[in-house]
Amino acid sequence: MLYISIVYYDYSIVLHSLNLLISYFINTTINRFIFAIVAGLLLATTLPFVGWGILTWIALIPLFLLIKSASSFRTALLEGFIFLLTYNLISFMWICGLHPLMWHGFSFAESILITGLAWLAPSLFHTLVMIPFIVVVKLCYSFRTDHRTNELQVLDMFLLAMIWVILQHKLLLNIGGIFSVP
Repeated sequence: MLYISIVYYDYSIVLHSLNLLISYFINTTINRFIFAIVAGLLLATTLPFVGWGILTWIALIPLFLLIKSASSFRTALLEGFIFLLTYNLISFMWICGLHPLMWHGFSFAESILITGLAWLAPSLFHTLVMIPFIVVVKLCYSFRTDHRTNELQVLDMFLLAMIWVILQHKLLLNIGGIFSVP
């Protein structure tokens, strides 16, 4: 039992130090937007065509930090939207392989327009579907009033993971139509 508490204590010191370092960087609005973009790119490295799947274990932590430190729900939604849009734009980059569509009889400009819209539409749709996840995370943090219990607990993490999966797979497949890609 002593070993577990020592490991937990060392782990919490590392997380606290990392949290302080990130807090110094995300103190202005522009820096927060840059951080949201970089964090979305970090999550995008977990995609199969990049191959850094091991980062899946830590890639959502920056999103949680942005949401937790947001001054309002509106700020959390905007920064979460930027994070998710960055991730989804990279995720759907394969659609850009449709260009050129000149073999379908489209001109070069029409091909770029069609391919761009085909890339943006599912990226925006998947981002908007995940907005309730950001709201739930912000609500989880807002219910924590005591400084000591301000961190998410293990059950919160399981709940948030279940909500992420339900939104990504169940909701998208049921309401997505032509924009849905599991």
